[in-house]
Amino acid sequence: MRILRQLSLYVALFLSGGAALAYQTTWGRMLDRVFGVGDLAVATVLAAFFLGLGIGSATGGRIADRLRFPVWTYAGLEVAIGLWALLSLLLVPNVHALYTNVGAGAGFGVVTAIRFVLALAVLLPPTILMGATLPILVRVVARTGDAWSSQATWLYVVNTLGAATGAGVTGLYLLPTIGNRLTLISAAGASVAGGLLVLALYRARGQVAAEVEAANIPAGLPAQNDQDDQGPEHSIVALEGRPSQVALACTLAAMAGLSALSGEVLWTRVLRIVVHGTTPAFASMLVCYLVGIAGGSLIAERLGRTMNPGRLFGHLQAILAALTVGSMALAPHLPRFLGLVSGEADLDPYRTWTILATAAALLLPLSLALGTSIPLAWRLAGGGAESAAKHAGRILAWNTLGGLLGSVLAGFVFVPLVGIEGALMAVAALHITTAAVAYVGSVRRIVTRIAVVALALGGATAIFVTKPSINLPFLLHARNDATNAIIAGPAESTWESQIKFLEEGRNTTVTITDEDGLWRLYNDGRPESGFGGDAPGFGAELSMLGSLPTLFAKEHGRAMVIGLGAGHTAAVMLGGPWEALDVVELEGAVVTAARRLYEHENVPFPLDDERATLIVDDARARLVLSEPGVYDAIVSQPSHPWLAGSSALYTKEFFAEAARALTDDGVMCIWVNLFRTEIATLETVTATLRSVFPYGHAFVVEDSSFILIASRSPLPLDETVAERVRSPELRPYMNPQGLDHIVDLAAVRELDPTGFAAFGADAPLISDDRPLLEFTLAQTPSGVSVAYTDIDRAVLGTPWLSPEAFEELPAGRRDDILLARIREVENRADGLSRLSRSLPALDLTRSERELILGRIAEARGDARGALGHYDASEDPDAAEAADDLRYAERALYQLLAVAGDRVTPPDQARSYLSAAFAVGDDAQIDRALEVARIVDDPGDATLFEVLQAYRDDDCEGLLSTPALGAELRQDEYVAFEAERCAFLLGDDDSARHYAEERMRTRRALALEEGTAGREAETAGNPSAALRHFRRSIAANPAHGPSSAAVARILWDRGQTEEAAEILRRAADAAEGLPQSAAAIENAASSLGISLSIADGTVLDGD
Repeated sequence: MRILRQLSLYVALFLSGGAALAYQTTWGRMLDRVFGVGDLAVATVLAAFFLGLGIGSATGGRIADRLRFPVWTYAGLEVAIGLWALLSLLLVPNVHALYTNVGAGAGFGVVTAIRFVLALAVLLPPTILMGATLPILVRVVARTGDAWSSQATWLYVVNTLGAATGAGVTGLYLLPTIGNRLTLISAAGASVAGGLLVLALYRARGQVAAEVEAANIPAGLPAQNDQDDQGPEHSIVALEGRPSQVALACTLAAMAGLSALSGEVLWTRVLRIVVHGTTPAFASMLVCYLVGIAGGSLIAERLGRTMNPGRLFGHLQAILAALTVGSMALAPHLPRFLGLVSGEADLDPYRTWTILATAAALLLPLSLALGTSIPLAWRLAGGGAESAAKHAGRILAWNTLGGLLGSVLAGFVFVPLVGIEGALMAVAALHITTAAVAYVGSVRRIVTRIAVVALALGGATAIFVTKPSINLPFLLHARNDATNAIIAGPAESTWESQIKFLEEGRNTTVTITDEDGLWRLYNDGRPESGFGGDAPGFGAELSMLGSLPTLFAKEHGRAMVIGLGAGHTAAVMLGGPWEALDVVELEGAVVTAARRLYEHENVPFPLDDERATLIVDDARARLVLSEPGVYDAIVSQPSHPWLAGSSALYTKEFFAEAARALTDDGVMCIWVNLFRTEIATLETVTATLRSVFPYGHAFVVEDSSFILIASRSPLPLDETVAERVRSPELRPYMNPQGLDHIVDLAAVRELDPTGFAAFGADAPLISDDRPLLEFTLAQTPSGVSVAYTDIDRAVLGTPWLSPEAFEELPAGRRDDILLARIREVENRADGLSRLSRSLPALDLTRSERELILGRIAEARGDARGALGHYDASEDPDAAEAADDLRYAERALYQLLAVAGDRVTPPDQARSYLSAAFAVGDDAQIDRALEVARIVDDPGDATLFEVLQAYRDDDCEGLLSTPALGAELRQDEYVAFEAERCAFLLGDDDSARHYAEERMRTRRALALEEGTAGREAETAGNPSAALRHFRRSIAANPAHGPSSAAVARILWDRGQTEEAAEILRRAADAAEGLPQSAAAIENAASSLGISLSIADGTVLDGD
């Protein structure tokens, strides 16, 4: 029974370690949502946590020897920790409210102080209790003599393994599956269970007293001779237990903690560049670190039995210095290692095991050596069982406080001053210094001490002279050329050549590269934005993000932009009528880089505008402290929402905080990536936004950006928006994107308010407790993306335009918007279906409706249906569309017959003119010329001149008109007639030239139609694709890819004979054209068609 009771202590301590890491993670996430994820805010929470652990270790060690029943005390501490964890679920929301009330309007220094005080109020009580648990257990299990350090080491190992388990289970399983709240409750349950287990097995006071007096190791754990290490060669008896050695042990523990946590912060930052800063990635790094520490502790326990602990401490610190330098040399090869482990030419990891393997390759050797520090310091302190708890607690306290100082110095001092490489070299030098202190404290001869100091100085100097490098430029940009990075590695000299700016900020490393004249801004190697090329120098997504709030907000008072990026969204908004703009950016180095971009382009930097205010802080923290109703618009554009921290800007609680800061009519505009995501994720984001802002629209631009604008009040896309989009302020940004007109803007709207309400109606919501977006995207491969067709299918049952949204549109532009939308979705079958479902409820004239139905039918590949609708309309656009369609289908006689009888002329007569010329009927030509005169469209001018010249002076007029050259490559019939005329006039050279032009025109047309066919096929519109491919073959019968595509489509429809005939005719036409012939042969082979080749041979398809 005694063994079972003692084993219960180890089980409880294992649970305690696991719970502690769960607490650290969950409390950190809860307080991040209050204070933000800025560097100072995170450091404040970390400082409070470490401070409590340090105080608890010192206090626990001090009081343990005075406790009559330490086992009961330990059990009570575990239960109390669990109860506090449950209480924190009620406490943190009140802290949030207190922080909001007290911090509003305060300066940065005061806000930081408030954060620290509140963090202490939440974290200090439980962390003090947590820090006291291990020293008190050391008191329970310590034996007489110096063997207590072995027992303490086993406790430490079990506790650390529990922590590693807790870190892994929390970050990789519990948070993604049950959320933060239930994870915290589970951890509390583990703490309480451990305490109750001990209490259950140590029920009677007599048992407790007896166990303390006769404490022993549980069965299965190694025993130790009390007289170990007493050989004269090590002078253990003479050295251990003396006050000077205890002081030395505490000093070494503090120095080891300083270097260990400094290194952990720095290596985590290096790994974050390689494996990304996701919660699973951080969990993986922590697991590797803690497992290594546990393993190192066992190594120290074994080696410490036969070696002087002080000297061994020095040896291992020297090894750590060498490992640090070696790891710096290894770091540039991590991208190659990641690529080889994953087996993919992609350096965006999403599988947990590949992240674990990469982290282990770097961290395990280091952490194994780091794990020896505490056990060796305990052994060095020595002493009897009566002082075991006191020494153990003091050493743990100094190690913890050293770690706290190291983590703060690394992030706030070392990196900003000397960069990651310089900071790592400083850590290596600190290991050497710690080794020197250990050696000097373990030897008595002055000469030896002087030699040790000299060697330490020499070693530290050698590190700074040799300047080991992690090749930061390569690490930052390897993912942009993954194949080359994996194959060639960092040896290539080109990685640094493109970098024009590099700054290591307190949160991330920011770079600017010159990529063929386009300067691009990267954050930890991930693309943020760029500047260059045609005006305005950036793409439609940023123009839209900056313009939509201006277009839809009822007032233009104060606005906020979350995330500066390159500054373009802020520039667009400041180009508008806004009176004030707050720009919140988490990383100061991004601001410096953005200014550099604008200086390079010689364009005024937006933050220099007197209306702009820069706030370097976390956006949520600023929103919490803002006055209610202070903003008319908030734009949130966090990049890479799968990263820990960024995902917090997509939760229901964040949107509620934004709503509180907005006026009742204020607008919320957010950017969502269409890359590395799935349609379900998009639905979840929309549903979450809609839960706070019920009215909204969604726009898709650049195939990569899903932009939502929403409000608590209706947002009509009306005449006001139409006027604003053409305003001089927005025109410079929207015109280059083709979005400076209400027709073009409305055409790229994917969801109107009705669609916004329907999209993701049953989707789960993202919350601070269940940050679904963060974990879902972290496990999504980079090649996965959402296409337009995915959105179409998701809202297929919802019309694209509701009657209410239709009525809000400017009256004179409603049919134009519908026609523009057809052009936008012409290759998207489901998109056309959504548009068709809209029409019955819309108030359209008969001619407008027939024109629109004709356009839809044509986009679907239904030429006959389209012509029926066009001919039933009296709209000039319908007449032009009918002519163009018949011309494209080469139904020239039908075109002339219909055109001759109709009353309404087309808007443009080009197809009519060309058809009349092709037929060669003088009466038809005269009629076409008369229509062209009536229409008077500039687009008809050159063809009109050609026909008029031909009609006036036959071939001589045709060949002599200056307009002929412009039409040769536009109209195959003009080229054909020119060829015929030149031949009749005896000009063979010109005839050959015109023949070449005709064939060139036909080949260009075949290529154009073939490209349109592939686009339609890719978008899921096979009927339209078939129509385009057939036109391609009609223009060039030898066009192999189009012939093959037609055959495949027909084969899939069961029209196998026609498919075979298409390929056979194409094979005859492609004689002597290897590429076309190969495409035809491959198609025949894949379909199993016997193909007769022009030379008489037969290819039997498999």
